[in-house]
Amino acid sequence: VIIISAVVTFFIRKKAKTKNQDIKTKSLILLFLISISLTGYTQSESYTVQGTLYLNSKGGVVYVYLVNEAQFSVPFTGVKELKLKADRHTLKYSFQNIKKGEYAIRCFQDLNGNCKLDKGMFGPKEPYGLSWKNEECFPFEFDDVSFSVNRNLIININSA
Repeated sequence: VIIISAVVTFFIRKKAKTKNQDIKTKSLILLFLISISLTGYTQSESYTVQGTLYLNSKGGVVYVYLVNEAQFSVPFTGVKELKLKADRHTLKYSFQNIKKGEYAIRCFQDLNGNCKLDKGMFGPKEPYGLSWKNEECFPFEFDDVSFSVNRNLIININSA
């Protein structure tokens, strides 16, 4: 970039007829070079997390949440949220523009339309799913279901 700007400045100087034109030209070149150098610092990498949800039943809607560790303990929240009509046993989901970091996916199928996961005495009454690393275990922590985003990922989830 520095070499290109020096060459451009050299040719423009030769063509500039007055001192004011030369100053204006140099100012424009300087602004151009500054804007080019700053674009590399302002652009951050972003990724896509996508996959398939495998449901046991059709009906209602599925709420899908991409969560970080800070949000993990707060129900019905996420960095990103999706609401999908559960009209098939398999649903595709996609979270885009995700920054590098540790995340988990949690979802539930709202069969009765009350916009929350209904719970019974022994756990959820409605189908739910998490981005399990290994076998399901209860109680579970963020580390049991989290994954690192540093590239595009495919995470498939089975509902329970």
